Amino acid sequence: MIRRRKFASLYLVGDKNYEKTHNVIPVNCQACHVADIFMYFLPKMDLDGSSQLTIFFSKKEESEQQYQYMHTDSFGVSWYYVDEAEIDRQRKLKKEEQEEYYLNIIVDTLKHIARINNRDAEIFNMIDETASKVRDADFELTLHIKKLSRTSANGQFRANVYRHICDEGENWYVEMKDKDKNITRYSIDLTDEPLPGSATELYERSKWDGNRFIVTDRLGRVAATIDV
Repeated sequence: MIRRRKFASLYLVGDKNYEKTHNVIPVNCQACHVADIFMYFLPKMDLDGSSQLTIFFSKKEESEQQYQYMHTDSFGVSWYYVDEAEIDRQRKLKKEEQEEYYLNIIVDTLKHIARINNRDAEIFNMIDETASKVRDADFELTLHIKKLSRTSANGQFRANVYRHICDEGENWYVEMKDKDKNITRYSIDLTDEPLPGSATELYERSKWDGNRFIVTDRLGRVAATIDV
C-alpha cells in the first residue's frame, strides 16, 4: 500500500557550480524566505503524496534528461526542474524582482504538479489563496516560537522567542518580560547579519538555569545564553 503524505517542506535550489564560479548569491538564499512564508500560510494538503518538494534551477542530470518532474512513493520526496529559459531569466533578475518571481515559480510549479496528479479544484484554490497571503504580508513574517518560550522557575521572567523572516534572511530574538511587565529585547543570532537560511535546527530547545535563559541546538549544544 502506497503511503500518502501531506506536503510539508519546500526548497528552491540553484546550480551550485555556477553560483560559486560567478560569485552570486545562491538561489536558496534568495528564495528561502519566500518558500518559508508560503509554507507557513499553506494549509495541510496532499499535493502528490510526497512531504517534500525541491525545485531546481539547474540543468538535469544525464539520467534525468527525459523528466521534468519526479517523485518517489517510498521516500515521500519530489523534485521539479524549471525550464532552461527560466534559469536564464532567474540569473538576470534584479533584487527587487526576486520575491514576486520566486512566488510565481512556486505557484506555477505546484499547479503543474497538481494537474499531473489530477488534484481537484480545492488544491488550486489553496495555492492561489496562499500566494495572496504572502503578498498581503509583504513577504515578511514574525513567528512566536512557543516551544522555546518559557517562564523562569521563580516566575520572575517570561522569555518569548520570535523568528523574523524577510528578504535579508531571518533574525531570532527574545522578548524578556519581568513580573512588572517590562519588556527587554535580546538578539540571539550568532551572527551580526540576518541568517541566509532557516535556523530552526540551530535553535531547538530552551531552558532556564537560575536567571540564565539558555537555547540549545538539537544535539544539546548551547547556541545562545541570556543573563537577566
